[in-house]
Amino acid sequence: MKLSEPSEEWQLIRSLIREAGALARVMAARRAEIDRRAKANPLDLVTEADLAIESHVRLALAQHWPSDRFWGEEGGRPDVPDRGRVWICDPIDGTRSFLRFGHDYCVSLGLLVDGAMKFAAIYDPARDDLYEAEAGAGAWLNGSRLSPSTRVPDPHHALVALGFSERVDTDRHVEMVRAILQAGAACHQHGSGALALAQTAAGRLDAYVELHQNAWDALPGLLIAEEAGCLCLAWSDADLIRGGLTLAANSGVAGFLASLVSTTPEWGVKKALRPSQVTQAQPKGG
Repeated sequence: MKLSEPSEEWQLIRSLIREAGALARVMAARRAEIDRRAKANPLDLVTEADLAIESHVRLALAQHWPSDRFWGEEGGRPDVPDRGRVWICDPIDGTRSFLRFGHDYCVSLGLLVDGAMKFAAIYDPARDDLYEAEAGAGAWLNGSRLSPSTRVPDPHHALVALGFSERVDTDRHVEMVRAILQAGAACHQHGSGALALAQTAAGRLDAYVELHQNAWDALPGLLIAEEAGCLCLAWSDADLIRGGLTLAANSGVAGFLASLVSTTPEWGVKKALRPSQVTQAQPKGG
């Protein structure tokens, strides 16, 4: 199923994120030369590419929607991100992969309206893959409808991508990895959480889990994953401000992974999970 004729708003978003991705590709080609520095956390890097791309996106959005607010990873957040129209942007999610390899990074952009995701777009410049979603309308990759993998009915032989945050105790992360491996799944430490969420939506991965992720990293990818048919743990209003637990998975592994990270999982980024899906999400075979 192909994406129907997009609205003018969607056409502008699509054009803008491709422009940002083209700029990222140019800078990736000379990544050994570009300026970089560590933020407060030495593992968290910012480069001139992050700053240039975020500035480009911010200015372009302001031209088309001057009354909208902007929340970028490098530019800080609005005082009240859950009111009105707020664009959230991560100019390069996966900065370390961008610097080291020139791939496995993405540009992520989404629109929050009164605290709920309306649009999301994630562009993988190295593969020229554009993931898109609109709340209630579905998700697409390069114009074709997305759906998660159905080849793995339980955790055995699943491919689970992981992210790590310095805000989480290392022992807790290691315990989660051990439990996933003991269930027979393979773990993949992904360079970009936003891209991993999109790839889970496309069935290239079976799940993505990160015990703490910031809103600009998580929310566009979560909307794409949920619109594709993945099961996603809900975020609260507080998570919007401080970041939160991210889990998106196909129905074969979602219940098992949720049992590792949450004692009372609540499903659905934008809507409640239907009872039939809850049953499907339970792990099989212990």
